[in-house]
Amino acid sequence: MGVDNLEKNTTNSFLLEEERIEGNVRIDNNLLLEGTIKGDVVCKGRLTVEQHGVIEGNVVCGSLVMEGLIVGDVEVEGRAHLAEQAEIKGTLTASCLLVHPEAEIENGLRLKNK
Repeated sequence: MGVDNLEKNTTNSFLLEEERIEGNVRIDNNLLLEGTIKGDVVCKGRLTVEQHGVIEGNVVCGSLVMEGLIVGDVEVEGRAHLAEQAEIKGTLTASCLLVHPEAEIENGLRLKNK
């Protein structure tokens, strides 16, 4: 699925494992990602990146629950939860952080005041 820009106003949006978006994505609520996005992502709600989910671009989101891969910088307004398989190849900025010991953050971590 090739899309330049995708905007959704639904409560929850899903991208299944076999689906791929090339282009920037803006979601006003929650996004559950099992597929691949090649582009920047802005998600005002909770971004959930499942084990096979991949984002190749920078991310800004309200909160983050992650098991997959993000290749880019990530800025989380609230809480970030990185599970065992989570991998960020970039810098993570968050107000609150829960990280499994096996999760990887390649280029650093910055905690900010809420």
